[in-house]
Amino acid sequence: MLNVNGVAINFDGQNLFSNVNLQFLPGNCYGIIGANGAGKSTFLRILSGDLEPSKGEVTFDPKYRMSVLKQDHFAYEDQTIFDTIMQGNARLYEIAQEKDALYAKPDFSEEDGIRASELEADFAAMNGWEAESDAANLLNGLGVDTEYHYSLMKDLTGALKVKVLLAQALFGNPDILLLDEPTLGVDVQSTHRIHEYIRALGRAGKTVVVATNIMAEADALCDEVVIIDRGRKICAGAPQQLKDALGAATIQLRLKAGSAHSDAALQKLLSDFHREADGTLVVSAPHGEQDLAKVLEALAGTPIERITLQKPSLDDVFLHHTGRNLRE
Repeated sequence: MLNVNGVAINFDGQNLFSNVNLQFLPGNCYGIIGANGAGKSTFLRILSGDLEPSKGEVTFDPKYRMSVLKQDHFAYEDQTIFDTIMQGNARLYEIAQEKDALYAKPDFSEEDGIRASELEADFAAMNGWEAESDAANLLNGLGVDTEYHYSLMKDLTGALKVKVLLAQALFGNPDILLLDEPTLGVDVQSTHRIHEYIRALGRAGKTVVVATNIMAEADALCDEVVIIDRGRKICAGAPQQLKDALGAATIQLRLKAGSAHSDAALQKLLSDFHREADGTLVVSAPHGEQDLAKVLEALAGTPIERITLQKPSLDDVFLHHTGRNLRE
């Protein structure tokens, strides 16, 4: 469990967050959603401990391990994929580096031997001898072909770097994962693969927090979302709950030019409708597809130019609460 208690942060006299209280539970995926520059990455830095809040605290059981996917895709340019992934478990990587340095000493001493023995024991206890195969399994699961496994990071495309960095975050089986824009710059097929992986993490009992400005991504992945804007928590809840709060779906239709139906005649056929300025008829549809079928039945024989069923989306929720376009 990851707890946020009364968190506030102040930059140069400006409050970005104030008295934020949240709880992230195992087995769930949470979305931190908002426009670019809304404060999503800053909030993840607070959760990870990389940024100290001005007030309040973030706590979780010390027996749990947290891992973070950051947006910096160029932090490991001169390192191999395997070295990059191993750094997802910082302690294991430190042990591996220290024992390799000891064995490389030309004047290896008895004290060095004792220390190397201690490191080997720690390395084995952390399943270090399976590290390379574990990393390969992660890469394969994320769709990174074997031919790239020993490449340098600087030789990879942007989409492959994202997958490697996600593998780094997953390495060592962490309990809590903070994922900042996990599909940034990734193609559709890779996005689908990453989404499947994230869903599996929730089913495996992990606590997953995803920061994204893609509302469809949050809707598809997250059990609950927190909308932030201009460094403020705006609202929180399950995606469907937030969408339902906006009201019923609507049917929008346009009749073909020359239709003989007047508004009075339509009122007899359709209940609870109004006409937009451009002539579009908007019909309330609290029962969704059932109401659409009834409208089509009522207008049987009437020439229809266009008809759509529109349900509230997370984009609508965002615009309702923030009053501005997601990507501006």
